[in-house]
Amino acid sequence: MSSGRPVDLIATIPSRPGEGARVLALLQEYAVHVNATPGTERFEVYADRDNPDVIVVIERYRDDAAFAEHIADPANGVLNASLAELTLGGSQLQFLVTD
Repeated sequence: MSSGRPVDLIATIPSRPGEGARVLALLQEYAVHVNATPGTERFEVYADRDNPDVIVVIERYRDDAAFAEHIADPANGVLNASLAELTLGGSQLQFLVTD
């Protein structure tokens, strides 16, 4: 079910020590695909300034349906498999609202 409202979130991804640069590169490459996907309005990848082994992704999708499509995209599964050995248990998602 789609709320019709944008879905905004921040994903924080802790990398294994010394693997931040590899995780950052994989996510930056993946960002090109995600940003070209209809319904994606923002997918920006950053390294934490004070801890380069923590990667932060700021995301915005048109609505719940677009976010669901992002999650179901086979490329998302491929990325997560690639990140499995480089991260400390996946990402922490923080969903945001404006009201």
